[in-house]
Amino acid sequence: MLVDIRPFRAIRYSKKAGSIVDLVTQPYDKIDPSLQHTYYEKSFYNYCRLI
Repeated sequence: MLVDIRPFRAIRYSKKAGSIVDLVTQPYDKIDPSLQHTYYEKSFYNYCRLI
């Protein structure tokens, strides 16, 4: 049986999410609890909430 590999849609922010500066984060293994809190305060749509 062959593996079925399919592309997926990228995550894209709309203008509703706000400035990209408030949405991006460092890699997950670099985020300590205080930095996580900082990201949470920047935006409800910050990528840290997804990871």
